[in-house]
Amino acid sequence: HALAALALLVDLDDLAARSAIYYTPELFLQGVIARAIAHAREIQRPVRIDDPNGTALYLDPRSGLAYQARSANALRALAQLPTRGTVNMARVEARDAPQLADLDSRPLEAVEWDVALWASRGRLPRGTDLDLPVRLHCWPNLTRLAVPPEAMRIAGLWSKGGFSLRDTVRTIDVPQRYVFAFYSACHALG
Repeated sequence: HALAALALLVDLDDLAARSAIYYTPELFLQGVIARAIAHAREIQRPVRIDDPNGTALYLDPRSGLAYQARSANALRALAQLPTRGTVNMARVEARDAPQLADLDSRPLEAVEWDVALWASRGRLPRGTDLDLPVRLHCWPNLTRLAVPPEAMRIAGLWSKGGFSLRDTVRTIDVPQRYVFAFYSACHALG
């Protein structure tokens, strides 16, 4: 939470201080899940996400569902820290299929959204330009997703288009971390 609090205080005009508002999604569970979903779609088979404690998630692109082998709190803890190579993916074999029926499932997009929110902790994906205009391609289903505070106001502004991240913070006068977290989750879903 220290990074999220730090992002609130960052002077966006101070180039040296701005490094605190960025994270690298590829180094977190977010990146592993994005690669796993792409791979699962390519091979048209489910994949599983494993860490040193065993399987955390099963991802099935055919059904569009993610099956959670861990609690939401355990996934959140896993998502908030860099994986440092401890999390990987593997193809789900036919013998694993009966296990999936016993697990809670959620749409893949909802899991991607949550993991991006948890990993970002109020930061932006590295390489994000603070001054490029942002526009929503489609409105996220905010009634079924975890959302940061002020998400409706941010989405409303971005649905009009033409507002950069920097302008968004100024225009609707909300903490940077809310704008950055919402952007990170939207960015994860494209």
